[in-house]
Amino acid sequence: MLGLLASVPPDSDPPQAGGDRVRALRARIAAAPDDIALRRELDGVLLELRRYDEVIATWDEYLARNPQDGRGYLERGGTHTYRRDGPAALKDLDRACSLGEQLGCEQAAKLRAMFAKMNAGGAEAATPVPQVVAEDAADAEEADDDRASLVRAVVLGLVTAVLIGGGTLVSRQLKLRRQSKPSTVGGPRAKKAREEAAEGHLTSVVQLLRGTPDPELRWLYLSTLSGVPLDSAERLVAAHPDDPVAHVLLGYARVWAGKEARGTAVAEDTSLEAFEAFEALALSAVEAANRACALAPEDPVPWLIRLSAFYGLGVSVPDIMATFQEAVRRAPGHFGAHDLAAHLMSPKWFGDADTLLDFARTAAAEAPDGSDLPILVLRAHFEIAMAAAMTADDEAAKAYVQRKDVRDECRAAYARSLGHPAYRERAASVDARNQACGLFYFAEMNELLARELDKLGYAYTSAPWVFLARSPRAAFAAARVQARLS
Repeated sequence: MLGLLASVPPDSDPPQAGGDRVRALRARIAAAPDDIALRRELDGVLLELRRYDEVIATWDEYLARNPQDGRGYLERGGTHTYRRDGPAALKDLDRACSLGEQLGCEQAAKLRAMFAKMNAGGAEAATPVPQVVAEDAADAEEADDDRASLVRAVVLGLVTAVLIGGGTLVSRQLKLRRQSKPSTVGGPRAKKAREEAAEGHLTSVVQLLRGTPDPELRWLYLSTLSGVPLDSAERLVAAHPDDPVAHVLLGYARVWAGKEARGTAVAEDTSLEAFEAFEALALSAVEAANRACALAPEDPVPWLIRLSAFYGLGVSVPDIMATFQEAVRRAPGHFGAHDLAAHLMSPKWFGDADTLLDFARTAAAEAPDGSDLPILVLRAHFEIAMAAAMTADDEAAKAYVQRKDVRDECRAAYARSLGHPAYRERAASVDARNQACGLFYFAEMNELLARELDKLGYAYTSAPWVFLARSPRAAFAAARVQARLS
């Protein structure tokens, strides 16, 4: 999903991660260099890692082979917006438009409108800059004329000056505001553990999990790891065979490896071998979870590993509910357990809309005011909309969340949860808050979106944003723009 994200400052200290995932995708692309789905998958991984030059390079290579593929120009143009390269973004979007990609036309118009607005509102004292006009589609592939390029460069400079000018009042105020808001999920220790775990160094994450008695927070730390290399987890278990944390991490690593083996393509575009690898790794993840259950019988987290493994297995709703009940028997009200079970019971996986809504509404009705659990109602409606987007189109999904009964139910659930006076902030609140923001963003309930994003700061989780764009950070940034917080 593309977005005009020039207003989003890049994170500092980008993680030096991504080895196994990137290498695997590059190998698959080498065997099928014209497969745009593989290119998009690599694009998404590299975007998460903020390795923008490599994203551009992969699209350069693809477009050299497929110069008439408008989607390739659209994808590369989106990456140029991340890099704040306005002229390059406009050139690619115009080219995509000329090749029949309507989204390219729309994004180019939005980008020009932003430039024009910046010119009108922030450059009165400068030499007047003419408004950039759309070029003739037939000439879009040709180089922009010098004046248009100069206009774009000048306006882009104005945008950049406002956003990152170190000496301006605006930048100082933004910096102070950012310092007062959460900048990452779980704080610096959790961020450090995630970055090290992605590289195969598990000491920090083991210490973090062992030192966190709250099962909701422990699950949050675990579920926000962007992968654990399987060989590292296996070495950890070999060194500590009686440590339940080691077996939990092994189970998590196997779940992650299974998802990587399956890939992100739709079922009809996924090979039998990929499905078989997914299932085998899921079964081995259950084995690791069972061992952790035996070593820590009162801990709900191993049961959540079992639930996570169900994505690779053919399970029924009763199977899901039985494992879910074991988790919440050990940690009543555990939002992560409810959220995971709800996703498994969504139409996209092993349930349907009625089953999902019944589960969410029952949990919400039984929860006290000020609980996270009513947010499951928002999650359920979000999942139903996403299923509509997969089976029909975005318009059908948008129509669903615009229905009055859906919006009224979401508002009422929010009022009993995050919006209730009895609600008390906890470290694990970030999970429910992200889920609520996903629905508010997609449904364009912007007042509530702005309220919750302001509390959330910059601490975004993968879900629900990963369902809205290949890069969760991109979708989260777009939500902040929509809420007028960026």
